Amino acid sequence: MRSRVEVWQIPRPVYRRMPVSYAGLAEKVFPCGKIGRYLAEQLVEHNLRTSPTAMEYRSLGDSPAVGVIIYPDCGGWDWRPAPEFEPTMHYRHTGRNRPIRVYQDIDARFILEDFFAKLRRFASPTQR
Repeated sequence: MRSRVEVWQIPRPVYRRMPVSYAGLAEKVFPCGKIGRYLAEQLVEHNLRTSPTAMEYRSLGDSPAVGVIIYPDCGGWDWRPAPEFEPTMHYRHTGRNRPIRVYQDIDARFILEDFFAKLRRFASPTQR
């Protein structure tokens, strides 16, 4: 965090704002060829193994990073002083370091629709 490299941080609560329901998977991912079936089935199987209490959604958590690369303003953000790390790897906010971009929210609709559209295009033989 002390480097001069521009840092964009997407905190965990923002990553968790990327839910997709089983119905959404069935409608928009599963029909997209072998890869769509594989992705949908793997997600449902993972949920059943890790949370057998009939959870019917999954957060596609890595997607915000892709979304902000495609469109940097696809979420609300502001500049904050970079934190420092405690020996326990917890943050210490001293306000002394250069600013980093920190996202407070993300446009999940933009990111998910882009993913669904790209998956459909990849699965369509006329789009290759």
